[in-house]
Amino acid sequence: MNGGTRSGSHAQCGQTFPIWAFGTLTVLTMLALAMSYGQMVAWQMRAMNAADAAARGMLSVQTTQWNETEAALHAAAVEEYRLRVTINDLL
Repeated sequence: MNGGTRSGSHAQCGQTFPIWAFGTLTVLTMLALAMSYGQMVAWQMRAMNAADAAARGMLSVQTTQWNETEAALHAAAVEEYRLRVTINDLL
């Protein structure tokens, strides 16, 4: 050795740990981002399911009201027809 300078493989000594630490930190950061994205997608699906359930509930109420209205209109039309036929027969 020449007075304190390193040569060959000894000059590279000590670089493994910083590279390993940086790589590990990068992998952990990417893992945290992937987990965060997964949680976001899960919450978005839950919100969409809740909105769909609310829409189905409202549609059920509207359908029931529509069916009741249609039944009442049909009954009124049948009753009007029956009265017309009865009045025509009397005249």
